[in-house]
Amino acid sequence: MERKIHVAGYATGIDDPESFVGRLKSECSKLGAIVEAYDAGAILGAEHLVVAWERARRAFSNGAAVSDSEAMESRVYASCEKQIKAAISKTGVKPGNAGVALVSEDAVALEKVARALGLNRDDSVLAPTSEKLALWGMAGMEGALARNAADLIFERMSILEVER
Repeated sequence: MERKIHVAGYATGIDDPESFVGRLKSECSKLGAIVEAYDAGAILGAEHLVVAWERARRAFSNGAAVSDSEAMESRVYASCEKQIKAAISKTGVKPGNAGVALVSEDAVALEKVARALGLNRDDSVLAPTSEKLALWGMAGMEGALARNAADLIFERMSILEVER
């Protein structure tokens, strides 16, 4: 059975990332679900996270994972970083107004957690921007080439797999 991955963006300001993540974990615990939060300012579209989660699954099934959970492994892939600490630094929730991306295999839990956190869905925060492209070393790719930014991220994920 195929496990579907659900991604949603939320326009919100985060003052205290640790508090936000703590509340997220508390809500997930109540539901018995896994919902991961990412800094939307580091995400180049929903497909970026879907592919990261798919690759994390594959790494676990092949015994090639570097972390102890699929959720953390997906963060490693989403960040295209070899080290977990660097992955969290790049894609973890940060203070500011970039928004957040939530990811889960449980669409109902994702919506319940978002509601409990007072988040309003706005998938536009997931779209590539000049700031995001600069973060990924793709400055100057605005316009037509920005549509290919996700493909470049997927290529970096593939390189990460090969370098393991």
